[in-house]
Amino acid sequence: MITLNNLDFACKETLKAHPEFDIMKIFQSLVEKDINFRLFTRQNGARDMISELNKDFLITEILKQTIKVGKLYDYYYEKNNEFSQTIPEGALSKTIADMLYKQEKNVVLYLKTNTNILSKLASSFAEVRYTKNGYYLDLLANIKTEVADKIISKQFSEVKGIENIRINDNTVNKCKEDILSGSQIKNSRSQYSLDGSLYAVSDIGKKRENQEDSVLIINHPEINDFKMLVVADGMGGASSGELASSYVVTKIMKWFESLDKNYFYNEVDLASDFTFAINKISSDLYNKYGQYKCGSTFTGSIVCNNKTVIANVGDSRAYTILGGNINQVTKDHSLVQRMYDYGDIKEKDDMRFHTKANVITAAIGSQEPVYPSVSIVDNNSYDMLMLFTDGVTDCLSDEQIKFIANTSPKHDVALALVNAANINNSSKKIYEEGAYVDKYISGGKDNLTAAIYSKGR
Repeated sequence: MITLNNLDFACKETLKAHPEFDIMKIFQSLVEKDINFRLFTRQNGARDMISELNKDFLITEILKQTIKVGKLYDYYYEKNNEFSQTIPEGALSKTIADMLYKQEKNVVLYLKTNTNILSKLASSFAEVRYTKNGYYLDLLANIKTEVADKIISKQFSEVKGIENIRINDNTVNKCKEDILSGSQIKNSRSQYSLDGSLYAVSDIGKKRENQEDSVLIINHPEINDFKMLVVADGMGGASSGELASSYVVTKIMKWFESLDKNYFYNEVDLASDFTFAINKISSDLYNKYGQYKCGSTFTGSIVCNNKTVIANVGDSRAYTILGGNINQVTKDHSLVQRMYDYGDIKEKDDMRFHTKANVITAAIGSQEPVYPSVSIVDNNSYDMLMLFTDGVTDCLSDEQIKFIANTSPKHDVALALVNAANINNSSKKIYEEGAYVDKYISGGKDNLTAAIYSKGR
């Protein structure tokens, strides 16, 4: 049976044998990928000592230390704020500790489905234990976590039950689960895959306090090749934006699942009914939540037998990739799109830099009927179908999207694009209101969402 002492011994022996190794990156790799024992030295039996190392053990120990680090950060935040800021991932650890003690969500499941957060905590675990000569460990030694330990054990049991269900039922769709439970719009990041062809990532970004984007990837209950992808960007004060986008994807998901399977072969009739369904959802959203003055953009695609039906309202977009070339299928319902069409904006890429770039001319949830733009494209006209909210397309040019899509493994395209948009700072001199002005776009300025259908490469 593996113990924390076994792990500590293996890590210290590894660093003795290979002082050039970055132990923090090793731990990030251990939680992000499969356990790779070759990362540890064989010297003095170190590798053999951790032969039973597994993800659950690792997450347990990382989480236990995270709780202690969170308490340490909390203490020094009041006593010595300057010192508290040096504690590795102290603020994040405090957040995780608060989540655990409040028991408002299963933190174990949260970490397993948010590997970027788990990776940061794993790096903190390694930094505290193996790179500071025991300094932080001495401070943590007397912090008690008996209550947290019991909660962690209980939550692992709950997650084990969920995982067993999923092993026996391959039809479980985590994206659908999160939409129906309402947890998707509460997560700072959500990451999904389905059937080796559908992928989605949604991230809160660097500037927003709320996640107002929603995303859907789903197969029809009767025909696996009958697929739907949707991205929606909510708008409204307080929590109204996430309310709107979540409502839209929930309703369209239920509509799609209720479709007769024969629509798989009749794309023209489906396009007509898709338009009607979007308009009905828009009207229902206004009637139900109109007092909140909320709304949502919408871009949805339905993959059928020979063709794909794509509909959009607002400035979320759909693109296709074929043979390395990129094509924007949808046209934004926005003020800058009109200006570009009329020639007032000369270059397409200048649209995202314009002062009026955030002004849309149509949205789900308006009092008046909405008129979605609908396209029907041949399935042979693309290798990859990509849907984005404007958090991605505001921060990345079409050329950048094309490059990332063409150079990333298919299962990583959505993740790579969202990660890039979250850090990519753009600047450009554009002509606006009679003069050339310098413009700047900060990476991660908005919520960012990507949904990808990849037919394989």
